Amino acid sequence: MKFVSNTQPALAHQLYDDLMAILVRLYPQRLGEILHQHSHYLLNNLMSEFIQWLNSANITSLHPLEYAAEAHLRFVSIHPFRDGNGRTGRLLINLLLLPAGYPIAVISNQVRAAYIDAIAQAQQQNAGIDPLLDLIVDAARDSLIETLQILATASDSRGRGLPFYEEMLAVLQQHSECSSL
Repeated sequence: MKFVSNTQPALAHQLYDDLMAILVRLYPQRLGEILHQHSHYLLNNLMSEFIQWLNSANITSLHPLEYAAEAHLRFVSIHPFRDGNGRTGRLLINLLLLPAGYPIAVISNQVRAAYIDAIAQAQQQNAGIDPLLDLIVDAARDSLIETLQILATASDSRGRGLPFYEEMLAVLQQHSECSSL
């Protein structure tokens, strides 16, 4: 690696990316762990750019779910830690959704493979965030349905807005069934 440290940063970055691409082809089962890990000397600038983007004025044009998905993708693509980038990125999703009035979006183990595939597609093929956004929207909707179910069946809510919550629950479940067809 002495060669890499004595090389121009742009060339070193390209060499690193090429090596990572080879590793991904050789060890695809470890995709989520090794895809797009940047060299340590790039992290400071990449994280600074990420924070600037998070605080920029142009993000106000994004829907909160789209903003959370894009932020997650950008963060896990930087991959600043050796471990826990996905967990930290999923926490970031919720830290962005909660102040906007959305429920916590839990990416369940049942969709883990689709989640990793969505990130890999966006990183490798510049496919955009649509597959990841779909997963986050589904997770937020599932959380909202679960929350409404709890509210609709809570004993202390009997007689205080129960019909509204039952009606909302029915609408959301119907929408969920329609979108899964």
